[in-house]
Amino acid sequence: MDKNEKPISKPKAFFKVIADYIRIPNLKRIAEKYDKQLINLVANNRTIRKVVMGVVRRRTKKFFFSREDMPVNVRKEQYAMALAVLKSVERFIDSIQNKTIIKNALINNIIPAVSKVVARKPSLIPEYEKRFNNWPPGFLTIAPTGACNLRCAGCYANSDDSTNQSLDFDVLDKIIQQKKELWGSWFTVLTGGEPFIYKSKGKTLLDLVEKHPDQYFMVYTNGTLLTDEVVERMAKLGNISPAISVEGYEEETDERRGKGTYQKILEAYERLKRHGVPFGVSVTAFKHNVEKINQELFDTYLKKHGAFYMWIFQYMPIGREQSLDMLITPEQRLDLYNRTNHAVKKEGMFIADFWNSGIASYGCISAGTGGGYFYIDWNGNVTPCTFVPYSHININKAFEKDMDLNDVVEHGFMKDVRQWQKDYALEQPPDKKGNWFRPCPIRDHYEFILEKIKKYDAKPIDKSGQDALEDENYQKGMVNYGNDYGKLTDPIWEKEMLNKS
Repeated sequence: MDKNEKPISKPKAFFKVIADYIRIPNLKRIAEKYDKQLINLVANNRTIRKVVMGVVRRRTKKFFFSREDMPVNVRKEQYAMALAVLKSVERFIDSIQNKTIIKNALINNIIPAVSKVVARKPSLIPEYEKRFNNWPPGFLTIAPTGACNLRCAGCYANSDDSTNQSLDFDVLDKIIQQKKELWGSWFTVLTGGEPFIYKSKGKTLLDLVEKHPDQYFMVYTNGTLLTDEVVERMAKLGNISPAISVEGYEEETDERRGKGTYQKILEAYERLKRHGVPFGVSVTAFKHNVEKINQELFDTYLKKHGAFYMWIFQYMPIGREQSLDMLITPEQRLDLYNRTNHAVKKEGMFIADFWNSGIASYGCISAGTGGGYFYIDWNGNVTPCTFVPYSHININKAFEKDMDLNDVVEHGFMKDVRQWQKDYALEQPPDKKGNWFRPCPIRDHYEFILEKIKKYDAKPIDKSGQDALEDENYQKGMVNYGNDYGKLTDPIWEKEMLNKS
């Protein structure tokens, strides 16, 4: 042990589960008696790590290919994504420059804390399933503040420095606490606005992260506020990963986000790597930049700059100056799927597209579906998804009425979306599952979500949502987009995924 390294606790339960999963007797004995040695072996010995990860891969493959409720080729796609995640974990461990601080954060704080939350989940599932005919949600996406230090064209949240609304820290804290207690949820996504601007009652985003070491936080950020002080604290906490937004390279990013933004992002990458904080990249695909989202771009961020993962968000016509003209075309969308799918399968890169990765995610994961999520904005508005700007309930008012997150999930708006997910594919036999190339209720099946918005009188959370309800051309355009993409991909789904001639 390094003389400056603090003693490390022994989260035996967690490592015994790992050892049981990969079924290596010697590793199980180490897990039962010498937990610290186990993490040292996996983290510091590349040969042993490769052996362990090889066994994990084989067990993971067995899991996916034992699922007879899924078409064989769908299982192959899902396994490919899981394999890419595992390969990315290996690459990240290999690249960490400062292993000691991350190792201490993981073993002292995160692993024991998260283990306790996860351990409760099996006991929660039967009661939850009986009440909701569903498994509990896996996570939440929360926008703590609408404020942002940038003003990006086409921002889905329409955020800038004139927005001063934020969730009260106590409300935010209560949301996190309830998701743990009610669902056994250990993962939280934070978005905005710019989350690192958030401040309430003298507390910042990182104060929330510190208060909940049993949560792993992924934060969508523009990256410009990731100073040395902020990144150093993130490293010590260990349970947070920023996903930094770009639009391609310097020209595209600065054009949308402001001159000099890209250089600040590159500086943030270096700080994060220096301190050993895992980070990702978030790319918005517009009609004008989608061709640049290719293997060269993937290599630049995931290999050269050392990002752990990449998210692709195809532009959704909501928010600031919404426009159907900025949508990527159906043909561009299919081409983008083929490029990312190649990078996942052939290069082992962890790249997920919010719409194009529907096969890997078992379709739409919104509305509090089992393992999925719903969204809460800075005003407390609850919506089925980040990209559905219509709310049936406000979390502030719900808490005032002594309601909890389960009451929010029970609302008919959420239930109808979940039922659509089941009817479309989840509860269909393998040869009749709906096309997961187009899994989204609002982007690909707009007529459905529009009907439910009207049925439940879900209120627009911003002007763009109101404008869409009043614009018949917008509605027709969205319906036509989904139909056109269906015509393009339904035959591919039938032939390549369902094996129908």
